Amino acid sequence: MFLQCKSGYDKDGQQRASGPFLIVAQKPGKDSKPELRAVVRHVAMRQLGHFMVASVKLGGFNLVLSGTYGSDGLPVNFGQHFIDHEPARFTEVQANALFNSMVPLPAELQAAFWEGGGHNTGGKEMEPLRQWAKANLALLRRPIKTPA
Repeated sequence: MFLQCKSGYDKDGQQRASGPFLIVAQKPGKDSKPELRAVVRHVAMRQLGHFMVASVKLGGFNLVLSGTYGSDGLPVNFGQHFIDHEPARFTEVQANALFNSMVPLPAELQAAFWEGGGHNTGGKEMEPLRQWAKANLALLRRPIKTPA
């Protein structure tokens, strides 16, 4: 979700948007409502068909983003969104280390997120999440080292 956004169209009529973007990720594993953590990175999205997509470097890996929180209204799943590493090369240890280096969302925001309300977009949690991110921007922007 963009915290601030500069948007428009390119010469071919395709949408573009850029600005600080809140990336929400879920804890690796099989939980139905896993723990959520977040970071903010500057993102430049462009239109690809009906979707807005971007690539951003996170902890030394290129991460594909789309939609509201990075995965079309859902949190990013580290097992599915990296483009420069085969799944076998991006280990569970790396996924957990990357997740653990992110900032935990407060319990009330996690509960609101999993309660839902949006369809391919943020629900009623979106505005409180945006306010929390703006208030914690320095913490959310800190660098993440490449996991071993």
